[in-house]
Amino acid sequence: MTPGGTASCVFVLAKETGWSMETILWDIPLHLVHQAEHVFMYMNGAKLRRPYAVVGSDLRDMEKALGL
Repeated sequence: MTPGGTASCVFVLAKETGWSMETILWDIPLHLVHQAEHVFMYMNGAKLRRPYAVVGSDLRDMEKALGL
């Protein structure tokens, strides 16, 4: 990922979760930050050809797995 691409993912995750940018940059693996951006795009109606629906409880599972 480019620095600009990483920044855009961080901004989306911070907006959607309320987590600080420092938490996202230092505590969450970059591949999960990138994946989360796609999850939020899907939750907001973007057509990403996913066979199942993403629900809000999926995010809580991610928080629990990361210890946040």
